[in-house]
Amino acid sequence: MALQRTFRRLRGAIRNALVWGVCWSALSIPMYAILRIIGMVSDTMSWLNIIPLAVRFGVVGTIAGAAFSVAISVFYRGRQLSQISWVRFGIAAGVVTALFIPVFLQTMNALSGSGLAPWGDILDDVPTTGLFGAIAAASSLRLAQFADKAFPERQDQFEPSGAMERLIERNLNDPLGSAEEWEYSTTHRTAQY
Repeated sequence: MALQRTFRRLRGAIRNALVWGVCWSALSIPMYAILRIIGMVSDTMSWLNIIPLAVRFGVVGTIAGAAFSVAISVFYRGRQLSQISWVRFGIAAGVVTALFIPVFLQTMNALSGSGLAPWGDILDDVPTTGLFGAIAAASSLRLAQFADKAFPERQDQFEPSGAMERLIERNLNDPLGSAEEWEYSTTHRTAQY
């Protein structure tokens, strides 16, 4: 049971990281276009430069999504989706991402042996990474909340109820079992044990 829960959480973290990677990659395209139109990106740069930029943003977004999944599993453990404000969640994601990405980039530079990059080059990405992190997190949570409302029968599918936990504990304490029957119910099913 614990192993299934661990694999489910790991699968969820991987999926969230991939969603963030796709979201960041997709957001980088209009960002590049807007920056080019308003003159912040040189006209000498080709529109084809957007492809490697989108790939880089996708990789960084995937890493940020994985890191944020870990943070969420620590800070929001045991809470239902309906209990989490997607706006505050997005703001927190923006702050965490804006702090995490520069530290991550500097750590990777140091580990690669090339030394630390100039902080000016790293910190100029903070507003963009913070904004992208906020958008990706808020939209991920909002989408999950919509899915939770659309498919209410799946809400209790994976998490054991308190009754199931008591059954598991009882079986651990009394592995041979007793003659008494034990019953538990959820909103969708009833079983005899």
